[in-house]
Amino acid sequence: MASQLIRDAAKDHPLTPKNSALLIIDYQPVQVNSIASMDMQRLIDNIVGVAKAGRAFGLPIVHSTVNVKTGLNKPAMAQA
Repeated sequence: MASQLIRDAAKDHPLTPKNSALLIIDYQPVQVNSIASMDMQRLIDNIVGVAKAGRAFGLPIVHSTVNVKTGLNKPAMAQA
């Protein structure tokens, strides 16, 4: 029988803006344009909404891009 895991509130504190961050990775044209499983505008609207929610909650936001300095990829989409 599998044991149930119950959160110990004394040792496992809930996430707060002081102990968490919002990470946004690969929000660049090449990566966004390669997504075929959903409408591109909906994808853009979703990530913009998540970023706005992160800002509203006072979360530190880390935005990571790949190969911009080398010129292989373009910077983040303008909505970011």
